[in-house]
Amino acid sequence: MFIDLDTRYVTFFFLERNFSKMSVPPQFHTKTPVTRKLPNKIKSADKAVGPPQIPALKNICHLFKLSPILNFETTPAKFKIYATSLTSYCQSKTKEIHSVSVSSCNFTTLEGFKVSETDKDAVQLTMYTKNGTRNKMILLALMCCVDLPPHFAALEKSFSCYPVMVIRGSSMLKSWTCEWFEKEFHAKISPLHFSSIDLSWMLSLWTGKINFDLSSPTYLVFQVPDEIKGMNEVKISIDTKDLQYVWDKIHPDPNDSEFTIDQVNEFISQIELFYYEVLKLKITSLKLIKIRNALASVSVNGVFKLCSSNHLVHILRLFCQMSVEQLSFIYTI
Repeated sequence: MFIDLDTRYVTFFFLERNFSKMSVPPQFHTKTPVTRKLPNKIKSADKAVGPPQIPALKNICHLFKLSPILNFETTPAKFKIYATSLTSYCQSKTKEIHSVSVSSCNFTTLEGFKVSETDKDAVQLTMYTKNGTRNKMILLALMCCVDLPPHFAALEKSFSCYPVMVIRGSSMLKSWTCEWFEKEFHAKISPLHFSSIDLSWMLSLWTGKINFDLSSPTYLVFQVPDEIKGMNEVKISIDTKDLQYVWDKIHPDPNDSEFTIDQVNEFISQIELFYYEVLKLKITSLKLIKIRNALASVSVNGVFKLCSSNHLVHILRLFCQMSVEQLSFIYTI
């Protein structure tokens, strides 16, 4: 039973009272899948390519969902045209507000992100400003297409699907980049927000994947109801070995390649039960708004920070899956 876990490895603390409340997006409702494939059962289609290494993603980034884009080509000649166009667009914007000057942009494809044969290589966009005689990177964007469902993979040839865009850069540059993509490729780009159940899926699937850094704790952040004054959030730290113990009890068959929504609910219920038994804390009445473990940190408002580059493809696959679920919902209602 979960309540038998060694409580020496479990800590609990409140965030500082003056800590600013995270801006939580309004909740949306999509159909939650009954099962999802476990990350360690997903094989790369780029067998000759190692895990992608993008150090910038280990800083705070923001996630966006991107509708299928029209007439986007990944040839070097087209990339050069796109880079010139985006640079000119940003330079025209900087003249209006006298902000940081964009000196150049660069588009390139990155291997190592394919899970299925229909996946495309990722597209990386970098934006630079002049710092003396050197170029300083001021924005990085990564467009991802990892293991898409058949109805998205089978779009007309004039459309390309990259359901997730990860952007590291200032709010202003992110806004200009999204505006340019929407204008050039008739796309719709919006923040990729998550529900609490989405975070529960991430926590459940990724806990089963963590077998390389059990010393790194797992953090859960919950939003406190507005009725409680003087406190905005509750942050819980859980020993990852304890979580894996519970995970193995819920998913005992190592040959089972899937995790079900019932198992997700049971996993979260065991965490809730433990904190009620030990600390009399009813986290069932609180809203999960952020998780962080050895793989990544993710919040409901799409703030993302990579912790393990070796698992980037598995992380982005789940983001792509959730983005497609939201896009499918939007375009079918």
